[in-house]
Amino acid sequence: MAEPPTTSVKHGSAAPRTLSRSTERAVALLTCFTPEAPRHRVADLAEQLGMHPSSVYRYVMALEAAQLLERDVDYGGYRLGLGVLELSSIVLRDLDVRRFALDELDRLSDETGLLANLGLLKAGKVIHVAHAFPPGWPRWNMDLGHAAIAHCTSLGKVLLAALPWEEALQHVEQVGWRGYTANSLRDGAALKAELQEVARRGYAVDNEERSAGAMCVGVPIFGQNGDVRAAMSISGTTIRINELGVDKCAATLLIAARRVSSHFGSPDRFTAYL
Repeated sequence: MAEPPTTSVKHGSAAPRTLSRSTERAVALLTCFTPEAPRHRVADLAEQLGMHPSSVYRYVMALEAAQLLERDVDYGGYRLGLGVLELSSIVLRDLDVRRFALDELDRLSDETGLLANLGLLKAGKVIHVAHAFPPGWPRWNMDLGHAAIAHCTSLGKVLLAALPWEEALQHVEQVGWRGYTANSLRDGAALKAELQEVARRGYAVDNEERSAGAMCVGVPIFGQNGDVRAAMSISGTTIRINELGVDKCAATLLIAARRVSSHFGSPDRFTAYL
């Protein structure tokens, strides 16, 4: 017998939508798999979801058949399957902003000798959708799809600064005021002032807020209607960024971001900053 529909509200929208309970439970089960907890046993999932293990097992079997989950033969339990990777590759290929930005990221990395990044905002986190690595750059923990707390990164600050304050604050409160370092912002007043400054000068700086000894400068990419579609950044050691100069890094980024934005036929929002 089909399970009764339930009503839920999509984040960022007041309009309700109807999902079957089975769909909601399958989605909830998949979201249990995180970078911090990439493997789960059925009993653990049942406890986390507040469901009976036999019910969880049925969902796991269906998701395994769809290759969205797979058995972890080395460690036991289940992990996300290759079907998720296949779907993610479709998402990446379909992102116009990523396709338009790839050459510019390569050019930025070659010109500065720094890591160049492209990110999107999702539920209080910035999702990395493209990188360009300079020679010798360590690539661990920099996979596509990697997420970082938005208000602790230059990419995230750029994306939050484009939103009304209440909406930006809602994003931050989804992940909480946890930070990575002693420099991470941890209160609303400080973040609001920071985002206002980002909007005024046209770029954001992560001053050892994501990682001690590292800095990052980020700028917006604008869409057809002048909306902020994504953010682009360059990252390196604090010493290297200061050697190049934060303002010079920002100017280099803004020129690259202007070229990416031009693909959308967007109004030139960069003249105020260049």
